[in-house]
Amino acid sequence: RQQGLKSLTTLGTPRGRQGMGSVEEISEAVGHAFWDTQPVPSLNAEEEDACGPINPADPEKVRAEPYNLPPAFEWTDLDLSDAEQAKELYTLLHENYVEDGDAMFRFDYSLDFIRWAMQPPGALDYWHVGVRVSQTKKLVAFIGATPADLLCHGQRVEPRPPPAADKAEEGEGGAGASGVNMEEKLSGLDLDGGATGSAASSGGGAAELGDQAVVEVNFLCVHKKLRSKRLAPVLIREVTRRVNEKGIFQATYTAGVVLPRPVARCRYWHRSLNPKKLIEVGFSRLAPRMTMVRTLKLYALPDQPVTKGVRALKEEDVPSCCAKLNAYLRRYKLTPQLSEAEFSHWLVPRKGVIYTYVVEEAGEDGEKEVTDILHSLAPLVGAQAREA
Repeated sequence: RQQGLKSLTTLGTPRGRQGMGSVEEISEAVGHAFWDTQPVPSLNAEEEDACGPINPADPEKVRAEPYNLPPAFEWTDLDLSDAEQAKELYTLLHENYVEDGDAMFRFDYSLDFIRWAMQPPGALDYWHVGVRVSQTKKLVAFIGATPADLLCHGQRVEPRPPPAADKAEEGEGGAGASGVNMEEKLSGLDLDGGATGSAASSGGGAAELGDQAVVEVNFLCVHKKLRSKRLAPVLIREVTRRVNEKGIFQATYTAGVVLPRPVARCRYWHRSLNPKKLIEVGFSRLAPRMTMVRTLKLYALPDQPVTKGVRALKEEDVPSCCAKLNAYLRRYKLTPQLSEAEFSHWLVPRKGVIYTYVVEEAGEDGEKEVTDILHSLAPLVGAQAREA
């Protein structure tokens, strides 16, 4: 199965499809030992226009006890405001997260970037789920979830039913509103677990959850030496349980391989800003019949922006720019919607993390207004012995 999954990227080419079928067909043939047990559609299931939860949410069925871990391991919550705990997560990701097949390049997320990604408005320490070695307390695995709002076919993904204790007090007239519920992250997963086992875990986080009805799951990472322990499925079940405890039953996630069942796809391209360095460290290579001099000339940038009116986003831009961004995103069938607090968190520039620019033009009345929003993440790729 592992060899089959490694082949998906190459078999997804036109030549691969002619001989082997689509990437989805190949992935379905390889099989998914864990995902086949989850409430997600199979890759060969017929597509439906209906929009709603795969399984109805039932807070009363949420498991009360954490899932069992293999012997010698224990659950932990990470407070990323604490410098020592944030450094532990940085080290785990730096040494064990996404890398190329030759182990030459790996994402190198800074501490500031990790905190930015995992501590948006409404984030809970309880959803920063880690696994430690019981004897040494070393952090060896992690999965995180952050709250969000999504629109699916123009309707907010909801409801978020109240936790079981609150529901009992409210009776039939409780706070759970009816509405459209999205299937899941990139692979359409309903967050309702159900397995056996128990373990020890700490309580909820210090932050207070807002009214978001979805979580985004990110940074699933297991130490390289522990990949045979099957910790990833347990991590997914445990973060699912913790999210369910707070009354949220839908999640989104992304993956670099095809998992059952994608609800959206994103293809991205690289634009080299420092091609000489990237070629030196092996991230890129010279194109056929191209010299380094010609390559540098091809990718050279002007000294000043070509677009007039470009400037950095400011805090005072947040209300108008947030409204413009949300209106633009509503053109799409599946899209996030940001509050002003979330917009400020995700897009107001932070040195070394996120850079956001706006294009300001004069309107008919002579007043300047923002017409475009552009953003870019800081460089994330590290290389052996030196940074790219």
